[in-house]
Amino acid sequence: MLVIISDLHFTDGSSGETIGAGAFKIFKDRINEIAYRASKQKGNNYQPIERIDILLLGDILDLIRSDVWLKNPRGIRPWSDLQDDATIDIIEEITQKTLQYNKEALHVFKALQETAPQTRASLRSFEKKEQKIQLPIPMVDNLRSMRSSASMMPASFQEVQQSEQMHWQDVEVKIHYMVGNHDWFFHLKGERYNQIRQSIIDAMGLSNKTGEPFPHEPDESAELLKILREHKVLARHGDIYDNFNFEGNRDKASLGDAVVIELVNRFPDLVFRQYGDELPPEFIEGLKELDNVRPIFHIPIWISGLLERTVKDKVVRKEVQKLWNKMVDEFMCLDFIKERDTWSPIDRVDQLQIALKISQLPFKTLNTLVLKLQKLLPDDPSSASFSKHAAKEKELECEDSIYNYVVYGHTHHFEMTPLRVCDAANGDKINKLYLNSGTFRAVHDLVTLDERERQFFSHKVMTYLIFYKDDERKGRGFEVWNGALGM
Repeated sequence: MLVIISDLHFTDGSSGETIGAGAFKIFKDRINEIAYRASKQKGNNYQPIERIDILLLGDILDLIRSDVWLKNPRGIRPWSDLQDDATIDIIEEITQKTLQYNKEALHVFKALQETAPQTRASLRSFEKKEQKIQLPIPMVDNLRSMRSSASMMPASFQEVQQSEQMHWQDVEVKIHYMVGNHDWFFHLKGERYNQIRQSIIDAMGLSNKTGEPFPHEPDESAELLKILREHKVLARHGDIYDNFNFEGNRDKASLGDAVVIELVNRFPDLVFRQYGDELPPEFIEGLKELDNVRPIFHIPIWISGLLERTVKDKVVRKEVQKLWNKMVDEFMCLDFIKERDTWSPIDRVDQLQIALKISQLPFKTLNTLVLKLQKLLPDDPSSASFSKHAAKEKELECEDSIYNYVVYGHTHHFEMTPLRVCDAANGDKINKLYLNSGTFRAVHDLVTLDERERQFFSHKVMTYLIFYKDDERKGRGFEVWNGALGM
């Protein structure tokens, strides 16, 4: 059984709110129940599965959304010398702060692999402490007979937990970490980076190999590639299809890093320092959610709507707008940005410049123009769907029998798109699907009925995907859990 989650975005606490430990305790309980169901095989047999692989598909620890980048006196950024000790010191500091700030949530992952009692008499003992994933076995002499008769098992996992006529068998759990565009530093080579990675392995109970970079592509890990193929899944974070957040080399910074650090992280801090006494707490807190706004071209709309709803003083609103305009101008003058400006008619920098500098216009006309701009710009990397990229994966052609599923993360929007139906040699129909693993965090989406209202729908989401192999779950191929909680 393979479980995939992505985009947890654990931060060091200096930016917007992250998902609390309670969500991951729910996740652990659900996985235990799903593992019980996965043990029910074809032919009405019950055979406890022996192993669960959990794949963390990138953007798990978020090292970009930290004010440490802005506070270091040497002006070090992700595009500085990545092998310089001072740069690595900052990466290590953010990592350790993030691990500490999310210690309770991360312990849930580690607890999945800690030693647990082999048997227990009641549900009460089960609840005394965090346990590994465990599956029930009825107390009968003829184990082979038991495994061929599902009638000896209670119908629901809750009934199983209440039963005192069960042995409990530990299930091996392996947790694998792949990187995305907010944790790409863990893909870098070097002894000091190995030490940073080891601290993550220890904190989360990861199965990643000691002394090796965390993979960005599945073929960078032979063990992971084998697991994915066993479950017929091709999985990657998906940042390679976003030219704002990937520039062809996952060991280098991107435009997206600069946007988050120099604008998204910096703007709330400057606003608070210059106008904190004149602004309501609702506005300050709302600014911390800038990086949860998708796509990035909607950030100016978020700011304008936030100003209009929370700040009554028109003079203050205008001053905040001027500050944003000034920051955009300064951002465009950064060497890192200018180096990426080309002579192409509309390159990535031009797209970004138009979308951000348009905020110099009155906010009343800003919304309409930004929305029109999104429809005109080519290769919009903030698209809510990456299904068009999945459709081009050669591994999903009907001639390829290895993969039936393509899984990306990155967009923060769950999606399941049927791509093609293939005929198997035995006459069965095989569905080839694209799935997006969504996120575990807050999401702010611009309303679609009247986008000019500058209103956003805010909610917390929790998505995870499960893939089965062989006879697990009575031969079913996959399962999706996608939940939302209003804010």
